[in-house]
Amino acid sequence: MDLQFSVGQVKLKQLSVTKKTIVPLTSVSLNHEVATSTAIREDGIITDIFKEEEKTTITMSYAAESFDTTLIAGEDYDIYFEAGTPGHGIVATLASCKLTSYDLKQTQDGFAIATVVFLKKGPLTDAPGTSITKQRVKFDSTYLGDSAFVTPIYSGNVQTYILPTALGVLVRSTSDMGGGELKLTVSCMVEKTTRLELEQYLITLYGALSTGSKTLTVEYGATSYTITDCKWVGGSAAGGSKKHSEFSLEFIKSAYS
Repeated sequence: MDLQFSVGQVKLKQLSVTKKTIVPLTSVSLNHEVATSTAIREDGIITDIFKEEEKTTITMSYAAESFDTTLIAGEDYDIYFEAGTPGHGIVATLASCKLTSYDLKQTQDGFAIATVVFLKKGPLTDAPGTSITKQRVKFDSTYLGDSAFVTPIYSGNVQTYILPTALGVLVRSTSDMGGGELKLTVSCMVEKTTRLELEQYLITLYGALSTGSKTLTVEYGATSYTITDCKWVGGSAAGGSKKHSEFSLEFIKSAYS
């Protein structure tokens, strides 16, 4: 979906406080996209389609008199589209939109056109003042990064015995043998102000995790579940940038606390 229209004015707010009023606008464009993944059988038949990500890009251009340094911090805003003095223009509110681009081009002396681009992740149903819901994981009371998700890997205790007089083996399953091992890989993302602060955070976190068996709690908004008696066994950082890092932590669920 790609819409383009003009509005009377736009107000950028944070926690209901107006940070900037944009008027007059020369153009506004909203682009809403839904990314999907498709499950396909070997014979090419589509079996299911899953919605992976939903996002909206908001592009606005307006007349400007100066370079606005307050708009280049990359913060989140609630965008209020309001009617102008004659009552014309679309009326709508888009919550939790992150500023991703600010461009200023001078057209003649004393007059310029500024273009700002915002990105809103998720559906268009959030109330103003809300933030994007992130999945978080904590080990006891220590949160692992700013957001995280868990990948479980289970290995059963299965034994096989070769039978000399037959083509095949005798299999003793986990239900017969008991045991089994549950490994948990927690993939985490974190952002800090400087690279030094980022490295210090990871080293301090590794020290805080070496505390015996604790509970892993996975949270998404008001919903959560727990995995008890988990032991941390290792971690590594990879990817990211100077201030952002993606790292993984390995846990094993223990039979004893």
